[in-house]
Amino acid sequence: MPIVNGQMYAEAQGHQQFDELNVLILGNINNALREFALSIDTLHVYLLETLGSKVKINLHCTEAIDQDTADILHIARHNLGELTEASLQTEATRLDADLVLDLDNNFSERYSQEVFYVFQLVKTVDELASSCEDFLIGHSVVWLFSDPSWNTPLFMRYFGRPGICSDYFTFMGECTRTKQYSTEQQDRVRYISNRLSHVEYSKDVIQYHIKRMRKAERNGFPDTGNLELNYHLGNYYFLMSGIMDSIARLINDVYKLGFTRHSDLALEKSQYIQANRRKRTGFVRILTNRAFVKWLLFLKERRNYIAHDGDMRQSPLVEQKDTLLTDEEVEHLVDQRMNWNYLSTLIPAETIQAMRNEASQMVRIEHDYKIIAKNVMVVPDVRTGGTKIYQPLRSIEYDYQKLNDVMKLLLNRLKM
Repeated sequence: MPIVNGQMYAEAQGHQQFDELNVLILGNINNALREFALSIDTLHVYLLETLGSKVKINLHCTEAIDQDTADILHIARHNLGELTEASLQTEATRLDADLVLDLDNNFSERYSQEVFYVFQLVKTVDELASSCEDFLIGHSVVWLFSDPSWNTPLFMRYFGRPGICSDYFTFMGECTRTKQYSTEQQDRVRYISNRLSHVEYSKDVIQYHIKRMRKAERNGFPDTGNLELNYHLGNYYFLMSGIMDSIARLINDVYKLGFTRHSDLALEKSQYIQANRRKRTGFVRILTNRAFVKWLLFLKERRNYIAHDGDMRQSPLVEQKDTLLTDEEVEHLVDQRMNWNYLSTLIPAETIQAMRNEASQMVRIEHDYKIIAKNVMVVPDVRTGGTKIYQPLRSIEYDYQKLNDVMKLLLNRLKM
């Protein structure tokens, strides 16, 4: 137990560091990978000498890269033999690999989903660099492998690289320069651009916490990051839904659709689509795309449920086993979870009892039920009266890609 100035303090559990990211490279060296490996050395100099940070990215490879090249690039080389799906999972766990770069595309998307809670499988050096960057964002370090520089401000990660965020920021400048839009309309474009940067930042932080979760899973640590994940997930849905409403208001202003009530200003509403059709705005084909409408409706169902009827919460989907623990077995396992006698000298009895009750529930869940799926969220289906079950962590990139795709299409039309 920690002691400071003669005072002993309670310690709930050991603090698990996540200062090092381990990358396993499958395949031979290429120019992009060579440049990336060299840039890791530059990053480490910046982290240590400028920030005094212990954060590191460690590169590992198989015998596909020769020993001399591995030594020059500071890559730890391992003789892993021919890797199957099963043996890769075993070796990645043994090496505590957070990321696996599959340069030769030997492993499928299905396998990537199977090992979601073990490591992240990426296919290109660009994907690898982006994932390393969100790990660094989780440590409040801004670094662009495409354009490394010291003390880069956070906004440059989003506005200073190619992408939808910088596209809308550039469009805002064009609107100001040409005076094509009113001051109020320019402000709306600015709001959208800023919110897009907030979405991208939220995505980075979520991906960092997913990495932490995997690290805990591989090493048998308690997973303490659920609060952070749920907070940023809720914000993620709010921001994306807000962007969709903001773009609806911008289109209403620019094309003079005539809507004055906020409740009517929604891309998915039939009267809004009909107004676009009457005005021949050119947005109807985008707004009536079935895949887009389906995604947007479910996005707003999630956002509305979190905002009004529930909270952002993830739980395992479980199935009860045939043989259940007795009350005596539960009590015995609860006794082993903590030093209750010691805690009773620090915490009131009623608090101890509440903690034991919660521990009993956890023991029941762990031993009486078989987990079918992890991190599941249940959302009411407003159209059928039933429920929808989905896994938020697996859909982070999917949701972002859907947002990115439609925002590109809308921007292209706005520019005409």
